[in-house]
Amino acid sequence: MGMLNRNNVVLRSTLTIEFGLGRRCFLFSYLPKPIHIAVTLKHPLSGVCHSMKNFARPRRRIYSSSGTQRNVFAAELQVVGGGNEEGGTSTGASASASTEGALFPQQVCIKYASGVDEVSALRREDLLYRRELAPLAGIAVPQTYGFYTGGTMAAPTACLIMELCASTEILKSPDEFCRLAMLTLCKVHSAGIMHNTSLDLRHFVMKGKQVLLVDFARAMAHPCGNAHPILYKDSYSQIMDDEQDEPECEELVKAESNIFWQIAEKLR
Repeated sequence: MGMLNRNNVVLRSTLTIEFGLGRRCFLFSYLPKPIHIAVTLKHPLSGVCHSMKNFARPRRRIYSSSGTQRNVFAAELQVVGGGNEEGGTSTGASASASTEGALFPQQVCIKYASGVDEVSALRREDLLYRRELAPLAGIAVPQTYGFYTGGTMAAPTACLIMELCASTEILKSPDEFCRLAMLTLCKVHSAGIMHNTSLDLRHFVMKGKQVLLVDFARAMAHPCGNAHPILYKDSYSQIMDDEQDEPECEELVKAESNIFWQIAEKLR
C-alpha cells in the first residue's frame, strides 16, 4: 500500500511509457514512497546474448524455440518527480525525486504485457523475482525495480522494470558459456524454483561476464534433489537410457542437452 496524504488519499506511483510516434501508456503502482517515472523505449530485445552471437558462424540462424514476438525492450528511464504530501508531483530536481531516482539505473529493460492472461503471467513472474528468487537478484537473475499496471479489468496492461543485461563481453569459449549457464540454473533450482520451459539460449542473458536466467512466467516450485546437472552427455535420450545414470532432476539434464545441441548447431 502506498503513502497517505493528509486527506487520507493513497498516493500512487506512476509510469509513463513512450512508444514513439506520439504513442504513450500510463501505468500505476503502490510503492512505499510515491515516485513518477518516464521511460522511452529504444529497441526490442530478442535472440541470444552478444557472446553467443560472436561464436556463431556467419549467416547461421539464431535458434529460437518460439516464433512469437516478445514485448521486451531496452529503455531509458528518467525520474520526473516524487509524490508530495498533497498528492501532487514535485519537479525532477526535488530532493524526493533525486533520492528515489538513485535507486533506478538510467538504462533498463522493460517487459510489457497486455491482456488478462499475459498480465497474470507477468505478475506471477514479478512475485517470483521479489520472493523466492530475491536472494539471487543480480547473481543468477536480473534485479527488478517495480511492477506497474493499468488499463481495465477486461483489457489490462502491465509492465515490469528490470535490470538491463545486454553485456558485450565475450567469453573465452562456448563451453564456458554453457558451464556458467548451468551453474546459474543450478542456483535457481537450489532456491526451490524450476523454469518449467524447454530451455534454450534465449533464456540466458549476460551481465558483464555473468550469465543470468530470465523469463519465469511458467516457473513453479521445485524441491530439487541436489541441483547437480549430469555433464557432457550427447543427448537427453542417451542419459535416460543409461542404466548407470539416474538423473535426480529432469529439467537440468534436458537443459544441458538443449544448450550443448544449440551451441553445436551454431558452430557448424
